[in-house]
Amino acid sequence: MEPMGSEMGRQRLKERLREVRTELILNVAEEVFEERGYHETTMDEIAARCGVAKGTLYQHFPGGKDELITALFERHLEQFARAVAQAQSAASTARGRLRRILEYVYLERSGLHARLLQLLTYGGDLRQALKERLGPRLEPISAAIRAILEQGQRNGEFRDTLSTDLLLQTFMHLLLFNKYQPVLEREQLSPESLVAQVAQIFFDGIASETSGEERI
Repeated sequence: MEPMGSEMGRQRLKERLREVRTELILNVAEEVFEERGYHETTMDEIAARCGVAKGTLYQHFPGGKDELITALFERHLEQFARAVAQAQSAASTARGRLRRILEYVYLERSGLHARLLQLLTYGGDLRQALKERLGPRLEPISAAIRAILEQGQRNGEFRDTLSTDLLLQTFMHLLLFNKYQPVLEREQLSPESLVAQVAQIFFDGIASETSGEERI
């Protein structure tokens, strides 16, 4: 009779190998989606680049391309949630914490962020499915950003006469990087210059008139 420990070890190894393969598929799918866009991407091409049979892709993602896209959104959202949590706990001003979030979106994840957000403009079942599945995951992220804004209002950085809900909605719209792609191309701005200008417009607009704090 085979020792139970050996059987459990093999099961853990099998699960780990599946996790590694799933991560590989997602990484390759991300590259293909960025290069070719949603409509031109095929499961055949993703399988070929992964070096696996197409059937293997469907074992990991039975829903095909739409399920892959959803998984990429989920992974992206998890990474964004970590970035927001790190910004929230940073030893900085409220403005500095929000600036870190902007820099994460515009500088670190700009390519994928833009590509994924463009999918939401297609409408239809995919957009609705993504909203239903990912909407609840956005709530704690939104709450964390709101807490930073409230802190800024309490400590005199931001105007406390402004609606916090309105500030939150405005800031969240700033994170839609894909809307600024035409500006980057037309004005030949670098992402660094774009984030600096967007930050200046937003923070100068909500800055408290009595705040003498150095801008970050």
